[in-house]
Amino acid sequence: MITYTNGEKEAVIVAISDNSWVVEVHNSFSDFMSRSVPIEVRSFTGTPNRSDMLKAWPGWTPRVRDDSTWNLLPDSTDDLPLLSAIPKNISARQIRLWLVQHNISLSQIDSAIDFIEDPITRETVKIEWEYAPYIERNHPWLIPLAQSLGLDEEQVDQAFREASLI
Repeated sequence: MITYTNGEKEAVIVAISDNSWVVEVHNSFSDFMSRSVPIEVRSFTGTPNRSDMLKAWPGWTPRVRDDSTWNLLPDSTDDLPLLSAIPKNISARQIRLWLVQHNISLSQIDSAIDFIEDPITRETVKIEWEYAPYIERNHPWLIPLAQSLGLDEEQVDQAFREASLI
């Protein structure tokens, strides 16, 4: 079990689902073990990762506890992945190169857009795809378009991370 400590306080990941996770902060690990009311609860999207933990609790120390005894392991280190932040937007060139590198043709994008039933939405998405200089991660048409290509939200996050490096 990975926890983050600041003196006696401990932040513990208490729930992980497909695309989210929850952290409770307790005054001590004993309080966590006795299931006392946490002093703070935060929910995160994506995969549990060190970057989000340290952003939420800067300066806290990651520690690993033995899963059977709950004792802190000596010289333990945090094995959560250090995921880079998800860029808010990437250039149109970057996403197109990423798609090609991942065997998703630009004609597949065009076909997915052509399948949008509402003509106004279809034309709006087409204009966004063809003329926008950058792609916004939180744009309302992005996830439905990505899903039509077989990409879930976690894969879109990873695409934005990878494309930002191109």
